[in-house]
Amino acid sequence: MQQIGGSLLIIAILGSLFNSISSFSQIHWARKSDISGKRVIYIFMGNAIPGVFFFMYGFAASPLLFLILRSIQAFFDACDDPACNALTFEYEPSGMYAKAFAIFQTMCSAGYFIGNLIGGYLQAITKNTIILFVISGAILIAVGIVSYLILPEVRRWSPRVTPWAKERARKEIYGIREIIRGKIPDKIKILFLGVLFAMLGWGMISAYLSLFIAQEFSTELVGMMFAVDSVSLLITLPIFGILAEKFGKKNILLVSVFLYIIYSFLLFNARSILLLVIAQIFSGLKWASFQSSIYAYTADISEEREMALNQAVVNFAISIGWTIGPLLAGALVTLLELTFREVFIMAIAPFISSFVILTTIEKPQKPIKGPKPYYIRSPFTEL
Repeated sequence: MQQIGGSLLIIAILGSLFNSISSFSQIHWARKSDISGKRVIYIFMGNAIPGVFFFMYGFAASPLLFLILRSIQAFFDACDDPACNALTFEYEPSGMYAKAFAIFQTMCSAGYFIGNLIGGYLQAITKNTIILFVISGAILIAVGIVSYLILPEVRRWSPRVTPWAKERARKEIYGIREIIRGKIPDKIKILFLGVLFAMLGWGMISAYLSLFIAQEFSTELVGMMFAVDSVSLLITLPIFGILAEKFGKKNILLVSVFLYIIYSFLLFNARSILLLVIAQIFSGLKWASFQSSIYAYTADISEEREMALNQAVVNFAISIGWTIGPLLAGALVTLLELTFREVFIMAIAPFISSFVILTTIEKPQKPIKGPKPYYIRSPFTEL
């Protein structure tokens, strides 16, 4: 962005705008996915269309044009996440959602980790960001096409394909308007608030974590500490998926919030590299336990017709927390002149609020093996 004259303010606006558009768009696309009963087409769109925009970035000669392209990309980038989550759960007929999603999320995290390493290496060699955009775009388009051709849709229930069935679904399935008005199921509303407070606390920490490590220790340690976080996440995600199935998704979700509290204490007291490494290990643990439980729990309490939409609502709560948290932390640092350590310890307040709220959510019944799913082998088949 800076290569085409973008300031730090433009870069900050770009990140916030992308997250905001993507969050609202996820609800739109998830609702369409649930109404139609289709998942694969949205996975294709959420990969291939953003891939095309990566190619277009090479022609962005001004920050404004780049901002416009990135905003449009955010709208389509939101297609695949809730649909992909829903399809992952639909592939698991036994109801062991946490284990299935933990395996899926482990692969995603491994991809991010390897992609960052390769991207950093190519950037260091070529010194050309456009080449990275082209390669990323080609990979995303290829992933979208391959997913569309080989992933089967899943049907355990009669699909809503008749006009009157789809019209009824449009009336019954809530959307953005109902979310803003608070007219959503109580169980989703409570879950939304619990996740919102947890991510608000994490947003307060993540806003200044890199600066804290650089100032208190050294700049060279920043990347290394995030690598420790990533490795801890990759190793423990499958473990927490198994634990969530054995001890309950709600219990592991509460454990994840408790680990966030421990992480805040560790950062506050981290005055040696050893304590910092331990803190980052706990960072991976809290995120692994959260990811392996929250989406699986959401699937457990969701009706089939709202599977993708409820996943999108959880993502919406996460995005809001990630947006408000840094703003709150910035206000505390600027107006009250608090240190980074003091901000980290104050983040415990929203974590405790989240823990209290999440203790009130219902405990899903032990999943009963459902009817055997049947698959549409060709994406061109219309039921």
